[in-house]
Amino acid sequence: MTPSNYALADLDTKSPDPSDLPIRPLRVQQLGFMAALHPDIILLIFSYLNQADCLTCMLVCRDWYYAIPQYAKSVWTTIDLDPSDAYIENLCRARCLGGHVKNVTLRYFASEYELTCILNKLLDWGCTKIKSLGK
Repeated sequence: MTPSNYALADLDTKSPDPSDLPIRPLRVQQLGFMAALHPDIILLIFSYLNQADCLTCMLVCRDWYYAIPQYAKSVWTTIDLDPSDAYIENLCRARCLGGHVKNVTLRYFASEYELTCILNKLLDWGCTKIKSLGK
């Protein structure tokens, strides 16, 4: 009988033998502290990181790649962009951007075309609640 077929009445109330327990999948083990800590504590930890540190953490494993953007939103409220950002796809950074971006600094834009490209890219990244653009 598979575990999904067990009825509550069929379950033994004794503690199982540890050797009978299944090994936890590797991806749960990789999350480590994120699975063990309260989300508010994880948010506090990530508030001490800068943007480059967050991007590096996202390269640790697939689970961190998906989890870190939700915990590091406070790190990404202000971003600095230059013309190369309109052409280079940084998928990790793109996952960290969104409606929580409030301040954008645009550096070294020489043409209206470059500026238009980066503004369109901001929309593609979901940055729709920007309060200030600066240079």
